[in-house]
Amino acid sequence: NVWNVWGEVTSLNITKGEEISGIVNNYMVRFTAGEGCVVNFLGFTLQWYGGGVPEWASGSTYEISVVDNIALWAEL
Repeated sequence: NVWNVWGEVTSLNITKGEEISGIVNNYMVRFTAGEGCVVNFLGFTLQWYGGGVPEWASGSTYEISVVDNIALWAEL
């Protein structure tokens, strides 16, 4: 339930926080992928919209929203 924003990264670990009862728990991140970028989602059992984990393209910015372990993403 926090909007996390990073600049350019080559490695990023995103850890699922404590869920709050009675609300929609939305995990939101934005980052720019550096060369060879690796992103790990820890504590999630993700299903990616479109079927697979995105391939992080160097220089592209990504916004990801996760609700109920369903990850939606946009590449800018």
